Amino acid sequence: MTRQRASSSAQYRAVLGNSELVALLGARLLSGIGDQLARVVLALYVLERSNGNALLAAGVLAVSYVPSTFGFAFLGSLADRFPRRSVMLWADLARALLVTMLAVAVSRDANMLAVLLLLAAEMFSAPALSARSSLLPDAARSPVEYQAVVGLGTTFEQVVQVLGFLLAGVALGVTSAGWVLLFNALTFLISYLIVLAFVEPRPAAAAAGTSARRMMRDAKSGLRTIVKSGDIRAVVVLLWISAALLVATDAVALPYATEDGAPPWAATALLAATPAGAALGALLVARLPMERQVRLIFPLAFASTVPLLATASEPPVAVAVVLWAVNGLCQGYVVTLMALSMQLTPENRRGRVFGMAGAGFNAMAIVGLVGLGAVAERTSPAAAVVLAGALGLSILVISAWWWPHRQVRSAVRATFGGTARLP
Repeated sequence: MTRQRASSSAQYRAVLGNSELVALLGARLLSGIGDQLARVVLALYVLERSNGNALLAAGVLAVSYVPSTFGFAFLGSLADRFPRRSVMLWADLARALLVTMLAVAVSRDANMLAVLLLLAAEMFSAPALSARSSLLPDAARSPVEYQAVVGLGTTFEQVVQVLGFLLAGVALGVTSAGWVLLFNALTFLISYLIVLAFVEPRPAAAAAGTSARRMMRDAKSGLRTIVKSGDIRAVVVLLWISAALLVATDAVALPYATEDGAPPWAATALLAATPAGAALGALLVARLPMERQVRLIFPLAFASTVPLLATASEPPVAVAVVLWAVNGLCQGYVVTLMALSMQLTPENRRGRVFGMAGAGFNAMAIVGLVGLGAVAERTSPAAAVVLAGALGLSILVISAWWWPHRQVRSAVRATFGGTARLP
C-alpha cells in the first residue's frame, strides 16, 4: 500500500512537471473560479431581491446551465473541427467581453439584460471545455499520466466551486456585484494568456470547417457513438444520473442557511460543502488503479445518498456542512467516469462525444436544480434533499443491475493494458 501511494504521488509530480498539462489545469482553475463567482453573485442578488424565494435562487443557478447544455450538444464538435487551442483562446476572449458587459448591466440594475448576458457567456463555456478535455489525452505522455491529470482536473473543478462559493460570500461583503464580475472577466483574460503561452498548437482532429448542418450532423454522430458503444453508453448514462446527485445540495443550500438564520458567509460555506468533499474524493479515487476505481463506482455512489437521507433531521448549518461534505467525498467516483468516457472514445470524436455527455450532464443538473428548488419552496429545503437521496438510491439500484460490468472491465484492460495499475 505504501509503495502504491508513493508511486501515485510520483505520478502526480510527473503531471506537475508537464508544463502543458499545468497550463490547461491552471487556465481552467482561473476561469472556473470566475464562472462560479458570477453564478453565485447573481443567485444571491436574486435571493435578496425576492425575499428568500428558493425557486428563483435555484433558477438562477439552473439558468447558467441552459446555454452550455445546448452549447455542448451543438458546439462540442468545434473541438474536433478546429484546432483545440484556438477554440479555447477565442472562447476566453468572448467570455471576457460578455462578462464585462454583464458587470455594467448589474451595476445599473438591468436585471433582464444581466440574465441574457450570463446566458451568452455560458454558451462559450461548452466548446472551451470540450477542447480542453479533448486536449488532455494528447498532452499527457502516457495513459497513467492521463488518469492522474483527470483526477487532478476533477479535483480542481470542485476546488473551483468551493473557492467561487466562498469568495462570492466574502466579496459581496466588501464590494459590489459589479466589481466581482469585473474580476471574473479578468480571469478569462489571464486564462487566455496562459493558453497562448504554454499550450502547443495542434491541427484539427477531424475535417476542418463547420456549418449549422455539419454541427447538427456532428451532434448526431456523438450521440450515435454513445448509444452504439456499450461501454461508453454505460459510463455516460451513469455520469448523467450522477449529475442530479451532485447538484442536490446546490439547489437548496442558500435558502436552507437563510431559514436557519445563518449569515451570508455561512450560507456560501454550506453551498461549498459538497464540492469541497468531492474535490478530496476525486483526488483520493484517482490515486487508485483504474480496475479498482471501476469496482468502487457503485459502492461509493450508494454511500453518497446516505448523507442526503440523514438531512431528514434538519440539522443546524454546521452539521449540514459536515454531512454534505461527506456526500461530496463519496462522489469521487465521478472522476473514474470522466476518465473512462474520454479514453474509450476514438480521438477524432472526443469533442462531439464530450459535448453530448456534457449536454446530458447539464440537462440533468437543470432538472435537479429546478425540481428540488420547487420542492423546497413548497415543503422545506431539508425535504428536497431527502427526496433527492431517495430517488438517487432507487435509480442507482436499477443502474447497478443494468450496468455491463464484464464489458466495462474488458474495455478498461484493453485501453489501459499494463498501465491499468500505477507502477
